[in-house]
Amino acid sequence: MSNNPTTEVTVPGAAKQRTLIHTDEEADAICSWAASKPGLRREVGPVLLSTLRYSGQRLAELTSLRLDDLDTEANRLSVIGKGDQPRTVPIPPVLSPILGRYVAETRPKLTASPFVFVNPKSRRGSPFSGRYGRAR
Repeated sequence: MSNNPTTEVTVPGAAKQRTLIHTDEEADAICSWAASKPGLRREVGPVLLSTLRYSGQRLAELTSLRLDDLDTEANRLSVIGKGDQPRTVPIPPVLSPILGRYVAETRPKLTASPFVFVNPKSRRGSPFSGRYGRAR
C-alpha cells in the first residue's frame, strides 16, 4: 500500500487517574496533623485516617463501619461496599494495634453509638448523630 490507512484513526488518551495517591511521608504528615487537633478529635482522627490508609476502604464504608463489623481477633472487617455488596477486608498487621488501642481506650470515652468511628462533635438528633457524615 502506498498510504497508511490508520493515519486518520484517533486513539483515546490514557485514562486519567481518579484517585489521589499520597506518598508515605504525606500520609504520615496528614495523620500528624489530625493528631494535633484539640480534645478527643486528636484520638479519633489519626485512627480513622490510618484505617482509611491501610485498609483501602472507601470513605463511605469507613464512616458506616459498625462495631459489630470489626473482628479484632480474626483481624478483619466486614464491609458493605458499592452496590450493597458485602466483602471482608483484612486488617493489616500495622493497623491491628492501632485499632485495638482505639477500641479499648478511646472508643469508651465517646458517645454511645453502634459505629466504630464516632465524631466527638456530633449532636443528638442530627442525621449523622454518633458518627461522621459524608464528605462534601
